[in-house]
Amino acid sequence: VFGHLYDVWGLLSVGVFALTAAWLVWRTGGLESAIALHAVNNVSAFLLGAFGLADANATTGSPVDVLTAAITMVAYAGIIEWMQRRRGLVRTRTMRLPAPMPVPQG
Repeated sequence: VFGHLYDVWGLLSVGVFALTAAWLVWRTGGLESAIALHAVNNVSAFLLGAFGLADANATTGSPVDVLTAAITMVAYAGIIEWMQRRRGLVRTRTMRLPAPMPVPQG
C-alpha cells in the first residue's frame, strides 16, 4: 500500500484492494483471481480515463472513492466465492512435515 504515492483516501482504497486480493489468494489457493481483479481494475481505470470520466494519473482521492472500491471489491470477491461454491471447488494443501532431527549421542 505504501508503495503508492496517494493521499490517505487513495491509500485506503489501495488497502481495500490489497485485503481483497489477499483474501482471494487465500480462499482460492491461487493467484489467478487476484491477478484478474488487478487487470480488470487497471483496464477500467484506463478506459474511464480515455473517455474523460476519471484521471488515471490522479494521486488524490475521496471517501466516495474508498466506498466505491469497497463495494466493487466485495462484489467481485462475492462472485468468485459463489462461482467456487457452485462448481464445488475446494482449496487443498498437502502438509509436508520436516524430517525429525537426529538426536546427538553423547
